[in-house]
Amino acid sequence: MNWKSFIFFSVCSFFMTLTFDAKSSDGEKLTKITFEGNYRVEDDALKQVLSSKVNFLLDRNTVQKDIRELYNLNFFSEIDAFLEPDNGGVHLIFQLKEKPSITEIKFIGFDEFEESDLRDDLLTKLYTIANEASVKTDVRNIEKKYRQKGFYLIRVSSEIKEHDTGVSVIFSVQEASKLNVGDFKIIGNNYFSELDLLDKIFSRPFTNSTAIGSNSLFQEDILKRDAEFLAFYYRDHGFADVRVAQPIVFLDSDKRFARITFTIEEGTQYRVNSIRVTGDVGKDFYTEEFLISKMKLKKNELFKHTSFTRDVETIVDKYGDLGYASVDVNPKTKFNKESGLLDLIYEIKKGEKVYFGQVNITGNTKTRDNVIRREIEISDAKLYSGTKLSESKRKIERLGFFEEVQLIKQRRSDKPELVDVQIKVKEKSTGQLQAQLGYNPGGQTRQSFFGQGRYDEKNQFGQGWTTTLGLKWAASNDYKFDLSFSDPKVNDSDWSLAFNISYAAQKTRYALLVEVPETRFNTDITLGRRLFELVRGSVSIKHSNINQEESFSFFNNGKVDGIQNSMIFSLTRNDLNNYLDPSDGLSMSISHKLTMKILAGDYQFMETLFNLNYYIPFDFTSSFRTYVKNHISFGFLSTLGDEPLPQLERYRLGGFNDLRGYAFSAISPIEKRGNSPMSEFFNYQSGGDRKFLYQFEYFIPLIPEAGIKTVLFADAGQVFNEGEDFTFKDLHYDVGFGFRWITPIAPFRFEWAYPYDKDKGDFGSPVFIFTLGY
Repeated sequence: MNWKSFIFFSVCSFFMTLTFDAKSSDGEKLTKITFEGNYRVEDDALKQVLSSKVNFLLDRNTVQKDIRELYNLNFFSEIDAFLEPDNGGVHLIFQLKEKPSITEIKFIGFDEFEESDLRDDLLTKLYTIANEASVKTDVRNIEKKYRQKGFYLIRVSSEIKEHDTGVSVIFSVQEASKLNVGDFKIIGNNYFSELDLLDKIFSRPFTNSTAIGSNSLFQEDILKRDAEFLAFYYRDHGFADVRVAQPIVFLDSDKRFARITFTIEEGTQYRVNSIRVTGDVGKDFYTEEFLISKMKLKKNELFKHTSFTRDVETIVDKYGDLGYASVDVNPKTKFNKESGLLDLIYEIKKGEKVYFGQVNITGNTKTRDNVIRREIEISDAKLYSGTKLSESKRKIERLGFFEEVQLIKQRRSDKPELVDVQIKVKEKSTGQLQAQLGYNPGGQTRQSFFGQGRYDEKNQFGQGWTTTLGLKWAASNDYKFDLSFSDPKVNDSDWSLAFNISYAAQKTRYALLVEVPETRFNTDITLGRRLFELVRGSVSIKHSNINQEESFSFFNNGKVDGIQNSMIFSLTRNDLNNYLDPSDGLSMSISHKLTMKILAGDYQFMETLFNLNYYIPFDFTSSFRTYVKNHISFGFLSTLGDEPLPQLERYRLGGFNDLRGYAFSAISPIEKRGNSPMSEFFNYQSGGDRKFLYQFEYFIPLIPEAGIKTVLFADAGQVFNEGEDFTFKDLHYDVGFGFRWITPIAPFRFEWAYPYDKDKGDFGSPVFIFTLGY
């Protein structure tokens, strides 16, 4: 409160004192309270802050307190109180003068930002009461926006002007040029070279290559983080008592570049001399030898801080599995600077055994409680287990329905032996909707409308169901419909159920120059069950009916249409950290398909498939993760009896899903074919009975907030014909790069693939790929 407000309160209090004394109103019944002069604030809202109440006795000190409370609302510049006789009591009247509202917000000198960008982030809003504190906060926030873009030498000021119709709030800025990092200097480093240390920090000197990013801008927060990371890097190489001072900054005379100096005191590099575990160890617990065997730190190795931290966490987790959630691990270190050796003792106090209390779920605005609870390994009244708690969190994250999953533990004050767990989740979009409509005006083809749409939801109705519906129309002989549904845990059990149905009329490409008009009807149903841990088994029944309009003699056995009825037996293991967008873990599957005439079909053959996806993460910071995806696929086709393999089922590689640098189905055994004895022969990709594919992809977040990643990839694969040896000598290769953009509509893929010509020893022309999906 400023001095003017204090004088005003004093005058009001003195006035009220004189008024009450003159009329002897103190102690009389208060029959009515009214307000005058309030136009933007309702009476009921004002009465909420008053201590004086109708039908109670009037008290002079209480009314004075009410005046102060009304003034603290910051809506009024003047407040007076009067009393009038009223039916055997008194009527209390507050006469108010409202502060003028903001009728204008102006920005002067702002060239770097659009006015709308600044206005949206302001606490100060039009037609509200001007608040000096809010205006000052807005000034600081505007300065912060400038600093994030490298403008550290700007000055932002504000002014509040009153006029007849209200108040104007004016923000002004004196812009200056961006402040970039000129160069770095490190003092005191002996163990690591300056080049090695500078390579570890985020900030970079300004060059033509770094100008397009933000790491060459001078940012105080980033420099502080760089200093902390240098200290962490040293501690993780045995320098337990390293000191890295806050960076010293020198500005060039033109104030465009900052010269940064880091000062380091390395100290002694330590190795582990001995490790002991004391306290609650041995009988009924873990032996000292067992605990030491689980530790990252080993005798005679460098004392790495990350390993030391993980070892403490390991002990806590182990004792947590015995129910001791509040175990106290007190590491005691004895450093010998002369010898550079460290003696380490972990002192363990088990505490009391605890049990799980209530498990509550919050934040799931869409996903139902049971979908989350069926992933939880813990339950009420069960002995506390840190491992099961961590596994529960991992399984919930694996669903892919949430941006964030937090497990908050809280000991009960009334029952300290119980630990309540709150599972706090933040939902994210799991559905995609695509639509396209167009018109073909004709030319070489007939005029026609065309359109397609697709709906894909991974968490239908919050039940964890996956639903897909697709529609496409291009012409009376070119359309498609497909519908699929899967329930991974029927009635929250270990059983799963899925079905798919589709019908299409289209030209199917069997090879580069072979397109066959046909209709297809496919349907299948799959019943699965968890067998143990992460392993599931499933049985599928699949029906396929293909009708071709013409017969093509380049197929050895004429048409390839007819009915296929199959049974598919599968085993899968999935340990991915996220089913929808994984970055860690392993998934693999093996399946065997039996297509037989005894199932009322026209074909019979067998197919065995093996697929493996292995993700390896590289965490540079707690919020920046890159990862590698390795994909391996084998396929084997074999005949049953004298029936040849159907052309449709034979393997070919090439296209955006496998060997990206090659044309569709280009990788295949070749045969000379023709439509008739009089026609010209051409190379036909007849397909093989075995295939191999390996794909390497390295993903780097580009704009994590927007879901944009860059990817570097390499593919290798081959298709083998009957009688050929299965060998890795004659593989086809390609390399490339691209971008993945995960949007609410669909994941977008932009990629450029370069095929490798083994004969020339060089890469060919790039193939551009744009498609939807992962």
